[in-house]
Amino acid sequence: MPTDPPAFDAAGIAVGLLLAAVGTWSWACYARLLSRRLVGRPLLRPRRPAPPPPVAAAVVAGLLLFVYGINLFSGGDAGAQPPVVDARTVFGVACFNLFFAGLLELLRATGRPSDRRPSRPWPFDLRDAALVYGLVVPPTVVLLVALIPFRDPENANTLLRLLADEFDAGVFAAVVFSAVVAAPLAEEMIFRVILQPTLTRFFDMRWAVVVTAVLFASIHGPYDAVPLLPLSLALGWLYAVRGSVASVVLLHMIFNAVFLAFALLTT
Repeated sequence: MPTDPPAFDAAGIAVGLLLAAVGTWSWACYARLLSRRLVGRPLLRPRRPAPPPPVAAAVVAGLLLFVYGINLFSGGDAGAQPPVVDARTVFGVACFNLFFAGLLELLRATGRPSDRRPSRPWPFDLRDAALVYGLVVPPTVVLLVALIPFRDPENANTLLRLLADEFDAGVFAAVVFSAVVAAPLAEEMIFRVILQPTLTRFFDMRWAVVVTAVLFASIHGPYDAVPLLPLSLALGWLYAVRGSVASVVLLHMIFNAVFLAFALLTT
């Protein structure tokens, strides 16, 4: 009796290709790291550290961090997202994030002219971000796999639950705008650009990176905090070494975009 041919699984093929691309890139990044270490050279050449921001910027960032914490303990699970959301709410929260990211940058720009750093062409920042992303992937995957027994659909990220429950063009656009554009800009302005340099007034740079990384991971809730620690530490290290806002924002965007692509293809 003839059987039907197997269905063409486009999503499965796309997931396989994405996994192959990310895995190959990660391998190349670790190979570059090893080659640099063997000749005694750092992966990225350090630049002048970013100076502590003005007090006003630190105060606003602290207030935003307080709001994120209140949202988390009142039932939210991802910093800027409330516990019950729809596409309009997600878009509104994203606009809120962008507004305060712009406000923080404006306050930061009021610092002394001598503290301002010369900007670099963005392709250099993109190169740094892509390189560090390749190093972040393996430890993140290991932690995600290790925590699978403790996860279930009920404690999934709010935006992923929204995509699974109400997927349409409006929801898709709102989630992509929030996760890939607004959240990286706002969170990097708060944590790496404002909070981390502020902590260097009181701690060594290494401790400032660690404390900032833990706080950043914590606002994403108990189920996402541990897998986000490698990214958190990498973002802090990258900003400490390069002092470039664009590099950490691009790294955060790349991480969220690839993770969202996997989530969409496997849902």
